[in-house]
Amino acid sequence: MKADFRARLQRFDSFGLLRVGSGMAFTRGVSIITGVALTVLLGRFLDVEGYGAYLFALTIAQMLAMPVLLGLPTLLMRQIAIYRAEQDVERLRGVIRWSFSFAAITLVAVAISFGLYILVSGQAQGGLDASMLLYVLTLPLVGALAFMRLSSSILQGFERPFWSSLPDGTIRPVLLLAFVAIAIGLGQLTPLWAMTLHVAAAVAALAWAAVMVLRYCRIDNLDSTRKRRVETRSWLSSLLPLGLIAAAAIINTRLDIFMIGALASVTEVAFYGIASQIAGLALIGQTILNTIIAPKIARYHKCGEQVQLEQVAVNAARLATVGGVAVLLMIVLAGDDILSMLVGSAYADAAGIAFILAAGYAVSAALGPVALTLNMTGHERITARIVWISAALNAVLNAAAIPFFGAQGAAGATVISMLLRQTAMTVYLYRTLQMTSGVLSYPLRKAHS
Repeated sequence: MKADFRARLQRFDSFGLLRVGSGMAFTRGVSIITGVALTVLLGRFLDVEGYGAYLFALTIAQMLAMPVLLGLPTLLMRQIAIYRAEQDVERLRGVIRWSFSFAAITLVAVAISFGLYILVSGQAQGGLDASMLLYVLTLPLVGALAFMRLSSSILQGFERPFWSSLPDGTIRPVLLLAFVAIAIGLGQLTPLWAMTLHVAAAVAALAWAAVMVLRYCRIDNLDSTRKRRVETRSWLSSLLPLGLIAAAAIINTRLDIFMIGALASVTEVAFYGIASQIAGLALIGQTILNTIIAPKIARYHKCGEQVQLEQVAVNAARLATVGGVAVLLMIVLAGDDILSMLVGSAYADAAGIAFILAAGYAVSAALGPVALTLNMTGHERITARIVWISAALNAVLNAAAIPFFGAQGAAGATVISMLLRQTAMTVYLYRTLQMTSGVLSYPLRKAHS
C-alpha cells in the first residue's frame, strides 16, 4: 500500500514540484512572517505621517526600478534556460554581461534624472528637507534591488529555484526586521533611518546572491576563450513587451490603493492594505511553483516536448489551487479572529475585503500559469497587450466602484479585471500552443481523445 502510494506520488511529482517546493515554501513562510512583523513594528513605532512617508518613498523606488529592470529578470532567466538547453556558451555569457550592462546604464540615467528633479525641487523649497533626503535614499535601494534580482534570475535560469528565492524573499526582509528591531531598542527609528536600514539589508542580500551565483552557476568557470555573442536587437525586441508587462504589474498592484486614498479615505486604505496582505497568502503556492517551472517551460518548449510542458503546467495549477482554496476557507471560517489577533479588533471589518481577494486568487490559480507559459514560450507580446488592457479596465472599474463601495468595491474591481485577464490569456494560450494549463485540462483532453 505504501509502495503504491509512493509510486503514484513520484509519478505526480516527476518534475520535482513538491520536492523543491517544500523548501521554497519554508522560505516563503519566513518572508510572510517577517513582512507581517515589519508592518506591525513600523506602523506602531512610526507615527502615521512618518509611516506614510516611508511607504510613499518605497513606492517611488518601485516606480524608478521599472525603467532599470524593464523585464530584464524574466528575459535573463528565460534566455539562460534556452541557451543551456542548446549548450550555447557564447550567447549564455553574452546575455548575462549584456543584462548587467543594460541595467547599469539605465540606473545611471534614472539616478541623474531623479537627482536633478530633487535638486530643483529642493531649491524651489529653499533647501533639502528630511523628505527629500528620504527620496535620495531610494536611488541606492533601486540599484541594490535591481542587481540582486538579476542575480536571482541567473540562479533561476540555472534551475536553482530555492537559492534564487532567498535573497529577496528571505535574506532582505529578515535582515531588515532585525535592523528595525535594533533601531527601536535604541530609540532611533525614524522614516529616514528605516529607509537607510532597508538599503543596508538590500546590499547584504545582493552580496549573498552574487556569492551563490559564483558557487552554483559556474559563471567563472565558463570557457574564457570563447567569445561572448551579443544579440542586442533580438533581446531588445523581447525586452520591450516584457518590460511593459512588469510595468503593468506594478501599476496593477499599486493602482487600487492609490485610488482608494484619492476617492475614499485613509481608513479604507488601511483596511484594504491589511486585507490584501492576508489574502495574499493564497498566492504563496502559485508564486513558489512559478519560480520552479518557469525555466522548465522554456526548455520543454525549445526542445519540442509539448506533453511535458503541459503536464508541468497542469500539475503546478493543481497544487497552487489547493493552497488558494485552503487560505480562502481559513478566511471564511476565522477571518475576523485572525485579523483581530494580528492587528487588533479595529481591523475586523477587513475580513470581507480579504474574502473577495482570496476568492479571486483561488479561481485565478485554477486557470493555471497562463501568463508565465506565454512569456516562457516567446509570446510575451500577447501577454503585454492583455495586461495593459487589464490595467486600463482595472482603473475604470476602481473609479466606478470605490465612491460607492469603498475598499470592497476596489477589491471587486481588482478581482474582475484579474479574472478577465486570466481568461483572455487562456484563450490565447490555446490558440497559439493548442494547450490549456488549468486544473481540468487532463479530463478535457481525455474526453476528446
